[in-house]
Amino acid sequence: MFPNKIDSNLLDKIELQIRLFNANDINILKEKMRHIRLVEEDIPTCYIAVNQNQEPVFRQWAFKHDQNQRIQNYFGSLFPILDEKEVLLEGGFTHPNHRGKSIMSKAILKIVKLNTYNDTKRIITFVDKKNIASLKGLSKAEFNPYIIRKKHWLFFKRKVSFVPLSPENKKDYFELIQSKLK
Repeated sequence: MFPNKIDSNLLDKIELQIRLFNANDINILKEKMRHIRLVEEDIPTCYIAVNQNQEPVFRQWAFKHDQNQRIQNYFGSLFPILDEKEVLLEGGFTHPNHRGKSIMSKAILKIVKLNTYNDTKRIITFVDKKNIASLKGLSKAEFNPYIIRKKHWLFFKRKVSFVPLSPENKKDYFELIQSKLK
């Protein structure tokens, strides 16, 4: 998925601040050490969104093309090789006490508007089709589906392919999201 455009007026209304992740943030979102290996491997760049009370409410990694080798070493073929103008979002997590408040979509909008990503043309993230909350959040952030990641296993070896989304699948996606937004 990637966003079409980002409404700068919406950004002004968002009451979140973005800062870099630090060692004190481990499990601060009550995620039960989810993605701890990314932290242990020191894979950059992770952000924390804090609310107006400076309380951490969301975490998200944003990988740029210069991290391709580290991404491939860590995840294998799970993600495509990024070009110079692409960013990959991974490991998004909202604190359980703050879910249902559109924090994910607000935080992602703030992250991708940081100066670090000014030259970005495409922001990519992958979400399981059963993860309705994340799909809704990305829809609110104006992300649109364009490819499907398919995983196949053969003799205990994973093979990953990326398939352009068919018009029928896009229609199904938008109908699903619209039905869930009501």
